Amino acid sequence: MFAIIDRYILQLLIGPFVISTSAFTSITLSVGVLFELVRRVVEGLPFKIAGKILIYKSPYFIFLSFPLASLFATLITFNQLANNKELIGFRSLGISSYKWLRSTIVFGILIAISAFFINDLIVPVSNYRANELLRESKENKSLDNRRFDILYKEYYQKPQEGLKQLFYSQSFDGNFMNNVLVINFYKQKPEIIISSDKAVWDEKVKNWIFYSGNVYHLTPIGDYTSIMNFQCYENKELKISKKPLELSLKKRSIDVMNLDEAITYRNLLLETNNIKEARKVSVRIEQRYAIPFSCIILSLIGCVLGSQMEETNKQIAFTISVFIILNYYIIAFITDALAQLLIINAKIGAWFPNIFCSIILCILFLFFE
Repeated sequence: MFAIIDRYILQLLIGPFVISTSAFTSITLSVGVLFELVRRVVEGLPFKIAGKILIYKSPYFIFLSFPLASLFATLITFNQLANNKELIGFRSLGISSYKWLRSTIVFGILIAISAFFINDLIVPVSNYRANELLRESKENKSLDNRRFDILYKEYYQKPQEGLKQLFYSQSFDGNFMNNVLVINFYKQKPEIIISSDKAVWDEKVKNWIFYSGNVYHLTPIGDYTSIMNFQCYENKELKISKKPLELSLKKRSIDVMNLDEAITYRNLLLETNNIKEARKVSVRIEQRYAIPFSCIILSLIGCVLGSQMEETNKQIAFTISVFIILNYYIIAFITDALAQLLIINAKIGAWFPNIFCSIILCILFLFFE
């Protein structure tokens, strides 16, 4: 009997879930991307490019709509079952209320798994391609091997000692770092500055070779003690690691990384003692798990609420779902900011919205029959 009810409820859930996913994706896509693309089209962005960017950005907003769609689908479905007296019919056949909760859990797990793989396999690739199209439209050339604004920071092991070294390159063309600036700090003040047109990592000597530039030695009060001009300079004074090159070869924006790349990038940041930036990445990594898991919790909340309100209609159900999801995202926004500011743990920052919804679910279960 459970298998029949399970299939029946899952079939009922598919329609509302697809419709609500489409609706909420359209809303979030319009707010998050469409208005900006319209502005860029007015400024000269071709319609064809704008259309492609809109398509490439869609998977991310589909992913974001899954928690809300899960809540909305279960709320509407079980509200409709309650209004049609079907839930009473189930009970009259001796079927416990907790049996259709199993169907909801199965539904939530399926949506959570789908959300996780969409966000890990499809979203990074589509976001990267969308960003590339935007940049290609500005630069009017292919950027397959180029990276821009390479910024590498290395810190002393003791946090109070601050920044140790800063490496900046305006662009990386696959071979050379262009317009390079390296600043070495001592006691939180610039000590040595290297400025060059180009730089390349020489694997044989395990060092950076700089071309056409200057080396400045500074006193603690900022005066120059010496200036050296060079056409080719192998840095031996400063220990500059290969990590700037490694960072440039990776997709540095977290929204275009899959989970493995994000973890590797976080570890690379930790090696440079860049704790603040590593924490930001850690929060995003935890959210890769937390947001899909929220689909299960919100599905159960929708099931409990919908099955208990026989007189409500779809408009009221929609209002309730929006109210719950708005509170979820408000809490998520606050805890995300607190985690990035190093006030709370990254796991707490990512998972607290789910904990909050779980508490609501437990309270609702007290009234569930």
